[in-house]
Formats: sequence, C-alpha cells, structure tokens
Amino acid sequence: RMRARSLAMICANPDVVVERGDQLVYCAGAIADLYAAAGGDVVFAGKPYRPIYEQALALAEATRGKRAEHHRVLAIGDSVRTDVKGAAAFGIDCLFVIAGIHAEELGGRTDPDAAALAGIFAAAGVIPKAVMRHLSW
Repeated sequence: RMRARSLAMICANPDVVVERGDQLVYCAGAIADLYAAAGGDVVFAGKPYRPIYEQALALAEATRGKRAEHHRVLAIGDSVRTDVKGAAAFGIDCLFVIAGIHAEELGGRTDPDAAALAGIFAAAGVIPKAVMRHLSW
C-alpha cells in the first residue's frame, strides 16, 4: 500500500539482521531492501551513510571541546556491510568484532576460520584495522 501511494520509507537502521541474545533477527534494513526491490523509494540513515559519522564526530568534538581527528577515531562493529564499509567510506579505522552477526559464516565465535575471515573482507572490498573475537565492557 505504501508503494501504491508513492510513499518513501525512512530506514533508520540499514542492518539486515541484528543479534538479540543468542539469535539473529531481521532488522529494518531487511524490510527496506524488500521495499526497494518492489520499486519503493527508501531513504537510508545510519551506518554506513556519511551523515551518522559526521554527527558522531560533531558530538565528540562538542564533548571534548576540540577537533576530533579522523586518524584518532575508531569505529567498532560486527557488520561488514554497515560498520566496516561505513568506516572505510568515511575515512576512519574500524575494529571488527567476530562474535556478531557474521560469527557462523566465519566458523564460530571462539575460533574463526582465517580463510573465511579474509574472504568476507575481500568480497566486501574492505579490510578493518583490527579484528577481535568478542567485545565486552
């Protein structure tokens, strides 16, 4: 019905899947991709799009009271499609977390397959600055 009315969809989170506990669940990006494939107009916001990085840097600068140099900024994420690609496009480094949405295709959360890891980055055309198994704080 939205497409029939020529309504644009605003997708605030382009991730196709996200982790909820031990499960991967579809996210807004999956719905937006389907709507776009059906001919609908989609406006994407959030990672990997530049405005979210600009806003984050502006907030960091306002908080610190001085300029945030790109070479001192690190994006952290578990999605090659949004986190790693977005950071690379914005010109900042990225720390890729294996124990996330790509864990199963990489051979698991604790002992990832190095060839699978290299393959996922090669297929995406990006390489993160660093990789870690799990992020906790």
